[in-house]
Amino acid sequence: MSTGPTAAEEDPRAKKRFYVIQEILSTEHTYVTRLKLTIDVVLGQMRSQNILDKKDLALQFEGIEKIYELHARHSLDGTTSQNLKFLSLFEDIASNCDIYSQYLANYEPAMQRRGHLLTKNRRYSDFVANLEKDPVMQGANLEALLILPVQRIPRYRLLMEQLIKYTPEDHPDHATLQTSLATISLTAEYNNEAIRARENKEKILQIMLQIEPTTRVDLLEDVNRRFVMEATLLRQCRKRYKEFQFWLFNDQLCYGEKTPLGLYTLNRQISLDRCYIQELPADAANAAESFIVLSPAKTFQVKTRSAAERRDWTDAIQLHIAKTRELRQQQQQREQHEGGGGGVGELAAIAPLWKPDTNSPDCELCGTVFTLLYRRHHCRHCGVVVCDGCSSKRFKLPHVDSRRPVRVCDRCFTTLAGSGKRPSLSFTTAASSTSAVDTTASTSLSVSPAVLKGAVRLPFAPPPPPPVSSPSTFSPPPPPPRQPPSVAASASSGCDSPSTPPPKPMRAQRRTNIVLHIDPAVLALEAARKAPHAASQEDD
Repeated sequence: MSTGPTAAEEDPRAKKRFYVIQEILSTEHTYVTRLKLTIDVVLGQMRSQNILDKKDLALQFEGIEKIYELHARHSLDGTTSQNLKFLSLFEDIASNCDIYSQYLANYEPAMQRRGHLLTKNRRYSDFVANLEKDPVMQGANLEALLILPVQRIPRYRLLMEQLIKYTPEDHPDHATLQTSLATISLTAEYNNEAIRARENKEKILQIMLQIEPTTRVDLLEDVNRRFVMEATLLRQCRKRYKEFQFWLFNDQLCYGEKTPLGLYTLNRQISLDRCYIQELPADAANAAESFIVLSPAKTFQVKTRSAAERRDWTDAIQLHIAKTRELRQQQQQREQHEGGGGGVGELAAIAPLWKPDTNSPDCELCGTVFTLLYRRHHCRHCGVVVCDGCSSKRFKLPHVDSRRPVRVCDRCFTTLAGSGKRPSLSFTTAASSTSAVDTTASTSLSVSPAVLKGAVRLPFAPPPPPPVSSPSTFSPPPPPPRQPPSVAASASSGCDSPSTPPPKPMRAQRRTNIVLHIDPAVLALEAARKAPHAASQEDD
């Protein structure tokens, strides 16, 4: 390999041709070395450790060994400007371009499968994470290695165009370069058609790798999903603004909170076909930099760094909301035309915007001032801040939580129950939230066995049942049952009958109402003990 231009190559055009040749040689050496690393280290370890089955291994690495053999059999040592040994490599690539075409066609479904494995196969995700830390990899990761053949063909095309540009037409290699360039260009054009989709999926896969494994989802599951934009924005939480990483796709909005390890905990995925964007009133604080995202599961306020960034985000979200709903309407029309059922109708309900804790010093229903022990709670139906006494009931709101009933205030519970919807079971206490706590008073709950089965165990034992003599809880047992005549006759005659023993006396059945005497002061202490955990759950 030449180390510098000769005297005959001092001509500017010949000098540029020399440097193009040097770049071809250096990049080819790096390319072949990385291919060998992929086969020996990555593929070899996956086979020896049984990380993937044969079907997945074939999908991920099919053709890469043939590509390596194609390049490894050509030695480029001794290449000069007058002796282009890599021309035989180009001719070989041109005659075996189907090897690259097969790899390029297989690359996108293989990447789609890798995204699925990262969320469903823990051994594979751990292997990929540990692979990046291996010193043998020299800082390269799996995606950087597998994309090398995809990137090499466009690079060949660019270098060969530069080489032809600086090669005289009367040069003996000029015709050979033209032929090789025409064949490689066909393969490069096939790659260019899918380059945008490939780069999009690579970006989505990188986002998946930024999400911690416990909350990671398969963002590549939808083949039509496209990445739009991302940024670190502020979201209004219960007590203050917090930083979240937002990712906007053409069909959904996601956000997550950064962990100490540098990864993100995915907090929520919001489908754009069930989402609205609303601007703040002009006289509101931070109105120029903020907007509100309304959706069935969560409604929240977002603050950007500037008014221009706010416009970029709101315009992009609204644009893709319109496109998503248009696609949904087209799908509904096709289903109706084919005789199938209609799709999802217009947005029926959205989650309320929670009022910040700092703006609510007292309960909005009873007016009681909140303290360290007298905690705040948010109604999941209207978003107001109320006390526990004014929000002790639960109601099933499928758009907020499809699995279990959620907390609602008494005002909303009355409205929802009156609308004909079936309310859920809930505990209610008789202690008044506006009066002083009477430590001598007690609250009695008549609890059914079904409710007791799912009740929370309190850190104290209930008092013993009332004495048997209490007429309010116990009635005298009925008289003993009459014995059959045969048994009575046997008893009167004094004969023992071992085959027919006398029946055992029946125990009196008693019905007792379970009465739990709960001290309100203990309830307050228990609520204070659970306050940090409950706050972390409610502060999404």
